[in-house]
Amino acid sequence: MGIFRFYAALLQHLSKSPDDAVGKSLDQLAGVCADFAYIGSRKTLQEIVLSQAEKLQQKLQQVNQRFWQQVTQHRLLQRLQQCKNANSLEEVAAAWFGRRDWAKDSGVFPDFVLALDDASTFGNGSILELKDSDGSSIASFNSTIPTRFKSLAEVEEITGSRMVLEAAWLRDFPHSLTSGYEDCPRRCFYLVRTHRRSSDNVRISLIEGSFFETVSKGELLQRIWEQILDESGVPEEQKRQLLPFLSRLEQTVIARSRHIEGASVKPRFRIMA
Repeated sequence: MGIFRFYAALLQHLSKSPDDAVGKSLDQLAGVCADFAYIGSRKTLQEIVLSQAEKLQQKLQQVNQRFWQQVTQHRLLQRLQQCKNANSLEEVAAAWFGRRDWAKDSGVFPDFVLALDDASTFGNGSILELKDSDGSSIASFNSTIPTRFKSLAEVEEITGSRMVLEAAWLRDFPHSLTSGYEDCPRRCFYLVRTHRRSSDNVRISLIEGSFFETVSKGELLQRIWEQILDESGVPEEQKRQLLPFLSRLEQTVIARSRHIEGASVKPRFRIMA
């Protein structure tokens, strides 16, 4: 599904039910658009998950046999077959997300991944993150620095889990058999709501990641380290030697909990935006 079809569906819903702009959660508003390869708020959106699970099962029952023969990963093939042959939509959802307790909000990036389809539309299969706030400022980015593109492989690095990648792989099958599926850069969009409790001032915007990425992520992290080293008093020559190494550190590595021998706590740094 392309991103414009997603936003058009949202606007159409709000034109019919304008009170939902403040009366429903942002997850519920996004959920009316359907066609998701991954859904994070599965507890909140159980009905939508089950509706999507039905679509997944119907699609798999129509997939040509030659596509099944191309699946080389036994575990994913097993989950595909479980989705196809399940006796209930709850079983389909459990196989889709790879867990019995599928009706549980993940709390990790991203909130949604749009499903791929045959149409080569703008933002097809995009990554979608939601930002909800009471005031006029956009809510903080706690898990990942906003960028224009991210791949599902990068999402795996960010979350430390293959759940998003594998759920999307199953839902997108057989499109997911395409070479480079995991590493393909996907456009990132941010559905932002401000003044969420005020009918007069509420605003809902769809923002492409490049709006935030005025400086590349790599350069941004390098400048952060440069400022830290300046403030620590490191001599200029040593700073030039250290910066190339520090700038290579991924956000996930920086934010990892550290085990320090003899310490009763596990300290970790955190980068927020």
